[in-house]
Amino acid sequence: MGFAMYNSEPFQGLKGWIQVGGTSAGVPQWAGLAAIVNSMRLAAGKYPMTGMNAALYSAAKKGNNYHDVTTGTNGTCGVLCTATTGYDYVTGLGSPQANNLINALVKAP
Repeated sequence: MGFAMYNSEPFQGLKGWIQVGGTSAGVPQWAGLAAIVNSMRLAAGKYPMTGMNAALYSAAKKGNNYHDVTTGTNGTCGVLCTATTGYDYVTGLGSPQANNLINALVKAP
């Protein structure tokens, strides 16, 4: 299941309302979160984050910054394709709880 997106230019034979998901949906959302974080950091007199991986994983250890996705599969390859408690290969850290995660990243050094 994905979400609706309107594409005014043909792409791979598709135009108009289409369903997208996966990295096609996730990457722009993460870019938006990063832009919000950096604009808030600049407003607070801090440097913008450039490499966020360490801060994202650190934020996973504190507070309520992610929703842990614990069920579901992404194929038939066993444990590598099955969501579980904590970090897993299907959902990584989980889905961001943007209101909490943004504040944690703004406060990060």
